Amino acid sequence: PAEGADACADDPLQIFLRQVEVALLSTEFSNSLPSLPHDVPAGCVAECETLLRLLDSARSGDLASVLESPWLSSFKSKLSGASQMNDGTLPRLQTELIETCKSFSQAAPASAAGTRGLGILIVAIASLQMYLRANFTGPPVEAGDEAVLSCPFGSPDAAADATPLGVAFQE
Repeated sequence: PAEGADACADDPLQIFLRQVEVALLSTEFSNSLPSLPHDVPAGCVAECETLLRLLDSARSGDLASVLESPWLSSFKSKLSGASQMNDGTLPRLQTELIETCKSFSQAAPASAAGTRGLGILIVAIASLQMYLRANFTGPPVEAGDEAVLSCPFGSPDAAADATPLGVAFQE
């Protein structure tokens, strides 16, 4: 085992963060949501509570709700207008998102660095779920859906189509 692994195994914050990560990455959503332990450091409580509030939205692909969180506002500002991309904007968007991830992580309180990594994972999972819904699994994303209008995962025109791309691909 890695050095310090035993210390992490008994740390209530690390146990909680591991439980949140498992809940995010689980393919079966019947699992109950983790609960916040009482002995989490005070500087982490607000961020841990935010993680719990965003968990269901991320797993269901409700990107608009995830990006409405003030905690993740820096991601919303980078993703807004990204659906109007042209050939040269994808590398720029990638660079901006990497920088946003770095600054989001670096802004974490010293005792809550792990929560920021899971915040980034929440944005990633909600984005992937939204992309899959818009382009493969359905149901179709509504043209008025804010997440479709602000993110490069589908266009309002494509969202109006009744058949997700994955269904057409399978035919």
